Amino acid sequence: MMLATTFDTHRYVKEMIATGFTEEQAETHARLLVEILGDQLSTREEMAKLDAKVLEIIRWFVSLSLVQLGVMCGILFAILRLLPAH
Repeated sequence: MMLATTFDTHRYVKEMIATGFTEEQAETHARLLVEILGDQLSTREEMAKLDAKVLEIIRWFVSLSLVQLGVMCGILFAILRLLPAH
């Protein structure tokens, strides 16, 4: 599975022009790169959605872990109450 990455075409074109390419050459090069890389690229919106989904999964995992910890503590206290007192 390949991870998607972002590609700032505007910045790329500006950098190409700054190093001596014409605007037309730089835009053509950027367009061809986008075509070649195809689905390996993602938009900022797609990356934001992915970030939100990962954060949601992390929150769910932390919540589940806290619930499990609470259950284990409850079981431990119940067992301790069953033990004879000194």
